[in-house]
Amino acid sequence: MDYEEFIKNKKTFLAYNYFRKKIFQTLSPKEGEVVTYLLPWLLSVNHPGVPGYVQELKKGLIVHGIQNEREISMREKEFKRIFDLKIPGSLLNPPLHSLVIQGLYTIGSVGTINQNALSDCDIWICINSEDFDRRSRECLSRKVNLIKDWLDENIRIPVYFFICDVKDIAKARFGIMDEESSGSAQGKVLLEEFYRTMILLGGKIPLWWIAYGRGKKVDYERFIRDYGRGKYDDYDGIDLGNLEAVDREEFFGAALWQFNKALTHPLKSVIKMLILAMFLKNPEGALLSRQFRDRILDDEKEQAFVDPALFTMGKILEHYRDEDIGTKRFIYHCFYLITREASQKGVMSKEIGKLLPLSQEEKAFLDNFAQWPIERHISFGEEAFKLLGRIFRQIKPEGKEVSSRLTERDMMGVGRKLAVCLEKKPGKVSVIHKPVPFNRIFDFKFIRDKRSWQLYAGANGEKPILSHANIIYLIAWLVWNDLYAELAVRMAPNPTSMTIQEIKNLARKIKDVFGSFNIGAIAFESFFERERIVDLLVVLNFENQVSPSEIEDFSVLYKNQWGELFCQHFRDIHAFKSFLDERMSLLDQARLHFYIRRSVSYYEKNIERTKLLIANLFTHLKPPLV
Repeated sequence: MDYEEFIKNKKTFLAYNYFRKKIFQTLSPKEGEVVTYLLPWLLSVNHPGVPGYVQELKKGLIVHGIQNEREISMREKEFKRIFDLKIPGSLLNPPLHSLVIQGLYTIGSVGTINQNALSDCDIWICINSEDFDRRSRECLSRKVNLIKDWLDENIRIPVYFFICDVKDIAKARFGIMDEESSGSAQGKVLLEEFYRTMILLGGKIPLWWIAYGRGKKVDYERFIRDYGRGKYDDYDGIDLGNLEAVDREEFFGAALWQFNKALTHPLKSVIKMLILAMFLKNPEGALLSRQFRDRILDDEKEQAFVDPALFTMGKILEHYRDEDIGTKRFIYHCFYLITREASQKGVMSKEIGKLLPLSQEEKAFLDNFAQWPIERHISFGEEAFKLLGRIFRQIKPEGKEVSSRLTERDMMGVGRKLAVCLEKKPGKVSVIHKPVPFNRIFDFKFIRDKRSWQLYAGANGEKPILSHANIIYLIAWLVWNDLYAELAVRMAPNPTSMTIQEIKNLARKIKDVFGSFNIGAIAFESFFERERIVDLLVVLNFENQVSPSEIEDFSVLYKNQWGELFCQHFRDIHAFKSFLDERMSLLDQARLHFYIRRSVSYYEKNIERTKLLIANLFTHLKPPLV
């Protein structure tokens, strides 16, 4: 690559990077300004009046080249005003031989059309580790944590920092950054996403982004050698590694990891799963990051800059163009929901509209997403989950072609997690698949008919969303799916002795004992263990007001270490004892809890007698009573 090409590529990249910053600031004006300009300044200033001050940081710290950043220099007076600093001149004057942050970069959806109210902001802080001794590395970590504390209090977008070594990135080794993965190495997949989605906030330009020649292939290693020898008379670039291809094993491991995350919030992960499935079906094709970079730097097409998420969306839709119409429409709907905040703010709205051929009725329906009744949310979540399951089945054969035993083990673990979410078992409390976390409270009403209890959503629900002979199951379903709110449940008049206060009392107990379903909080290793019950709640005579000597109504809620919750009901003590005997091997470490209605006339007088009765049933187990 000659000098003129280098300069042209560098200028084009900087213009594109500015375009990305403006998208960020359009979608989140305050957050975009703080992360894009204030954050690099905070990292480069060590003053007692500024967040991130570390007294022991004697050497000083600075983001490479920040003194020459015009956009930051223009804002420094305002930055000092924010922190009430009446100091003349610039604070960007660290001591000689200060420690240098080589680069500060975002990765992910921030600053793209995929950014929405649920997005967080992952930031890589890249350093040369050999420049930092143990003490200075500790100071950097403390400074970063103090800045994060300030950001958490002052902006809405959650910001997460990852301190990375430049040489490790170049070798696609990310250490702690992939600890939450299902196990298989996926460093190059992460590097691919980084190059495709990054925004340079401050510091050096990744030279991979500059290594492009129109109509020819650039020898990356030779380019790096030439750059290091000063051929381009430039010192603002950094080698974060070349990226030509990714092994299928890495793509498969990444797909398993993403599917693992998708079990919690399917809509957020649908797009990444579609990308990884596309990679697996065409592993020899050029990586999306490479295609995207070439598109940006090839100014001969005289096009305006394209958003990386929009580019990726177009590639996915092209790949899935032969799918059945129902699947394609649902993919359109997922993309629309993810990008609608950007479209509503005029960010590439025309381009989004061209890719997503939706009718005005469909758009109006999706625009009202936040106000959908819960039945529609559940239905949409189920559709998203079906699509994810279909993708998983499509890529599963690919796992047989990779040799890693880790990958095989991962596939088994993810399969078991999938079973927790989908498999039907007798008495198992079903789990709903929320497309996104609910940010509003839904009203529910309990109604009793001749045969069963029914749960309606909202005051005007036309049909029940759930029916069961045992009201305890319905209460557990609400709590377990994190839908229960004490002020949002009601009960229609009925001939039973049940009251709304009893429902609230039991719901509170269930919440205290079991919490709510959260598959992501369960240790991955748990899915390779034999099943065991960790908590068991015995509910006595919940619907019957009889004396303790006539206890004949037992309900049992229990949870295993895989995160499955069950509800069983027994009409006599013998059936209850048989149930315990059958599960004796699962109960040896279970914590025992119990509940009895407080409104019954004998509660205060005979509570100890009830405890003794329950304890006697468990004498062979000796679990702790709670």
